[in-house]
Formats: sequence, structure tokens, C-alpha cells
Amino acid sequence: MFWAIKRFVRDIPYRFRSIVFRIRHGFAREDTWSLDDAVARFLAPRLMYMAEHTSGYPSEFDGEDGDELWSAILSKMADGFERMTKPDWDSFDRDEMAYAEECLDLFREFFFNLWD
Repeated sequence: MFWAIKRFVRDIPYRFRSIVFRIRHGFAREDTWSLDDAVARFLAPRLMYMAEHTSGYPSEFDGEDGDELWSAILSKMADGFERMTKPDWDSFDRDEMAYAEECLDLFREFFFNLWD
């Protein structure tokens, strides 16, 4: 128990500097240690929210199924980013990497359509 208190007190200056850095720059320095993970963790829940609560879709999906198709694409992108946050993502097999790359391609293709 004593070591936990000692570590907490020891880390106060670091935590203070970290808070100041976050306020000054808008992100935590630790986010850049694994930026791919930070971006995937940022995007996955937001894409899933958009898939579940979207009120529009790109004009190229005009038709009866446009909103369902757009929701499915957003869900697939969200699932791909969610998988990339797993600790063992760098040891994916060939099929899992192909799925991740497909999700990244969808993200690239529809990047400018990520609005609601």
C-alpha cells in the first residue's frame, strides 16, 4: 500500500507536465507513442455511432437502399478499426490483414463523405 502512495506522489510532476502539454497542444504526448492505435481508438466508436445514427448518405448511394448500404460501410470501417486496437493486431494472419486493408481502403475512399 505504501508503494502505491509513494508512486502517486512521485508521478505528480509528470502528470502536471502531461496535463499542461495536453492543454497546450490538444493531445497527449503518449498518443504519439503508438499513433496508429490512438487513431484507431478515436475512429472506431465514432464510426459505429455514425453507422447507428446516420441521417444522410453520400449521393452516389441514391436509391432505396442508400442508407442501409452506407450504414453497412460505416459499420465495416468501425469493425476494422476496432480490430486494429487489439493487442495482437500485428500478428494477424493473411485474411485478417486483408480485411483490415479493405477497411482502410473504404476509409480512404469515403473519407470526404464522413459527415452527418
